[in-house]
Amino acid sequence: MTADIVIVGAREHNLKNLTVTLPKGRITVVTGPSGSGKSSFVFDTLYAEGQRRYVESLSGHARRILTKLPRPDVDLIEGLCPALAVREREPSRNPRSTVGTATEVYDYLRVLFATLGEVHCPTCGKRLLAHSVAEVAEAALDLGDGTKFSVLAPVVFAGAPVPKGLIADLRSRGFVRLRIDDAAADLGDVASIPKGAAVDVVIDRLSVRDGIRSRLAEAVELSYQLGEGVVVLRQQDGMRHRFSERHTCFDGHASIPEVTPQLFSFNMPLGACGVCDGLGRSRRFTEALAITDASLSLRKGAVTAWGKPTLAYYRAMLAKIGEAGVDLDRPFSDLDPRQRKTALDGGKGFEGILPGLERRATEYARRKMAEGSDEERVLEFLDEELGQFATMETCPACSGSRLNASARSVRVEGLAISDVSAMDGRALRDWVDGIETSEALGAAVKPLTRSVEDRLAFLDEVGLGYLSLDRSSATLSAGEAQRVHLATQLGARLSGVLYVLDEPTAGLHPVDATRLIETLAGLRDEGNTVVIVEHDEQTMRAADHLVELGPGAGEHGGELIAEGSLDDLSSNQASLTGAFLSGRRRMPVPDRRRAARSGSIELHVKELHNLRDLHVQLPTRSLCCITGVSGSGKSSLVVDALLPAMRDALGLAAEVPAGVCLEGGRRLSRVSFVDATPIGRSARSNPATYLGVLGPLRELFSGLPEARARGYRPGRFSFNVKGGRCEACKGEGVQQISMQLLPDAEVVCEVCRGARYNQETLQIRYRGLHIAEVLELSVDEAHALFEAVPAIRSRLEALRRVGLGYLALGRRSTTLSSGEAQRVKLARDLAQPARKPTLYIFDEPTRGLHFVDVEQLIGILHQLVNDGHSVIAVEHNMDVVRNADWVVDLGPGSGPDGGRVLAAGTPEAIRLAGTATGKHL
Repeated sequence: MTADIVIVGAREHNLKNLTVTLPKGRITVVTGPSGSGKSSFVFDTLYAEGQRRYVESLSGHARRILTKLPRPDVDLIEGLCPALAVREREPSRNPRSTVGTATEVYDYLRVLFATLGEVHCPTCGKRLLAHSVAEVAEAALDLGDGTKFSVLAPVVFAGAPVPKGLIADLRSRGFVRLRIDDAAADLGDVASIPKGAAVDVVIDRLSVRDGIRSRLAEAVELSYQLGEGVVVLRQQDGMRHRFSERHTCFDGHASIPEVTPQLFSFNMPLGACGVCDGLGRSRRFTEALAITDASLSLRKGAVTAWGKPTLAYYRAMLAKIGEAGVDLDRPFSDLDPRQRKTALDGGKGFEGILPGLERRATEYARRKMAEGSDEERVLEFLDEELGQFATMETCPACSGSRLNASARSVRVEGLAISDVSAMDGRALRDWVDGIETSEALGAAVKPLTRSVEDRLAFLDEVGLGYLSLDRSSATLSAGEAQRVHLATQLGARLSGVLYVLDEPTAGLHPVDATRLIETLAGLRDEGNTVVIVEHDEQTMRAADHLVELGPGAGEHGGELIAEGSLDDLSSNQASLTGAFLSGRRRMPVPDRRRAARSGSIELHVKELHNLRDLHVQLPTRSLCCITGVSGSGKSSLVVDALLPAMRDALGLAAEVPAGVCLEGGRRLSRVSFVDATPIGRSARSNPATYLGVLGPLRELFSGLPEARARGYRPGRFSFNVKGGRCEACKGEGVQQISMQLLPDAEVVCEVCRGARYNQETLQIRYRGLHIAEVLELSVDEAHALFEAVPAIRSRLEALRRVGLGYLALGRRSTTLSSGEAQRVKLARDLAQPARKPTLYIFDEPTRGLHFVDVEQLIGILHQLVNDGHSVIAVEHNMDVVRNADWVVDLGPGSGPDGGRVLAAGTPEAIRLAGTATGKHL
């Protein structure tokens, strides 16, 4: 086996016949400007070949199940190890995915609670014990030699109804004695059971002595069968000892199923909350949303959510409401309070508007799930159809825990699994470490607690110790989702593996990045090879080997500029990265800060997530940065508090959290939020569609002589509708192939070969190019081609301005990095004509950017402010922070240890404050 991984002749995408050597057992950072070919080299060549070889190494049967993966465009790769990719990913949209399930920590906790859990009655809180037949028999024998007792089977609890035909059934089965309210009675003399009385059947009467164990066990077993899992040992002196083979409350409150790991799964009916079906949130319809136009009568359409008036449900609801005495022809706003309440909430035999809508939504989801539909798609459909009429709120039945009362009744160290899941990772480690067990259970519990502690430690090492296990994966940022995946891989403790990582430090404060780098060094020291696509200076300085691609983006990139150690790159005059690392080239820093020329906006937060009693002042027409360690509350402050409050101040629809107040918001006319979430989820979404370029393009092609002669209209050149698109792939250009246990693979459509359109459509050409070839052009190439078409040129100029001239117009949005997606969003905003004074809110705008790209971005941010706008950025890049006019630094820690303003002022003031951020400025 070779000591290095050797790649010869890599030509995937824009790579120009690269030959590179990567040392095994080392950390290699691949860097370069955006679009220079880093992902093409690391993921589309190196990792793709590793995955393909894995499939090829499987048995013939497995290879027949798994589709053959295409070979990357490369001449040779030698010394390749088994490869694992941890790349920047959109957070899972699966509503059932949480941090706990994604990291498998919750799976270990389920086993831990099934092993150690103490069951309590959900109603009265009493401890509930389950006893086997042998345990009951042992308890009877412990009553003492000569003790006389009866084995009783409770068949009617006090206050419960008497089953019909009970007496006749007991007689037919040969029983002769009863105890009614503990008074002895012969069954033959009993004509009826008094109402509300407790009834026990006497199974056997015994006294404690040698040789009765077998007979006693049979009596207990029969009692369990007849008494539905309950047995009573009644001593002759009247003392009663109750036992249950299940966890049953003897006050009749509840009977808990057998405690197994499945009971704690919110993805299974056994443990899931019956109201929200294990989602933790439920759809709630309100009068304000469901009554879309209160000036209309119910008959005229006040309730749009009912659908068309011709639908059977619509007519049935009108009939029932009318029968309840509600005026169907009077405007809803004019109905008296009693009629409004009757119509909304229902009455006797009538469920009402709001409960009816909730029931129909729930039934639809359950029916579709039973039919095998994808839950994500079902819920997305309901959001699209009913989202305007309802809000998603924490489930009132389970308080968001996702579990039913039975699952929540089991406790370890006094806490339910839902309580434990709500802890942040660090607090949970302390709790697990403090669990005390008996010597008998220690051997079974220790591996579980060790596995939980190890995985939580890895979460902490990758900067996510502030997350709780019950945090929904859908609420994670792309960087957090990637690091959760990384922590899961670290928990596997593999060696001899090639780890391929995509910007693992994205979204991390320098303090947290330092710890992550130490974790990656630990991976290397365990015998693994780590290859990272990264721009973070700390990571590059810590790497054993550096590879720089460039010199530019797109067709101007794909070349090997430099490789070697940090010193090698620093001394290489052709290396842009080396120029910044060596100090030959530095980021510009303004000579002086802008003064608050136009006042400020002030944000007050009483309580939100980890924010408590916060007051923040942010000058307008300035560049402001919000900094702090990961989890300190930056996103809570800006995205969850400031953004909705600003939208509300401008009269836009927004749900402002309670306790959040904004002053001065009307100093601005617009608010634009530019984050790293994907700009589209389907293969049909691309920069051309997002910026509105495709519309003018379709108009242009449909106006060509040949298209007009054929009667082609603009819709012919859309790949979203039938007519001009390829129907084999439905206009996506690719087809999804299930890879069973591996991630799904995409293959180019064999019919259109990725063009998206059918052959007839592709016969229409503009300056020699059909529309599919136009979409393959880079933004720079398209800008030159359409210089005389203002509707297209202006939008392309915006993309070039943010440094995306290398992007192909038709590049699928799902393949864009988060940094590219963020700049596409900014470009769309910049393309708008006559922009009024705007508050631009950025969430980590330097994500995915090389030094030269950051330099360009800083220029754009300053230009926005110079144009009269205001910019607020959540940012960890110290070069951007040094360029800010005002900085708000949060901390000091993450989660409950954060949420405070440590310092606010100019970068110079923050530096003097001595905070974690100040030390890195």
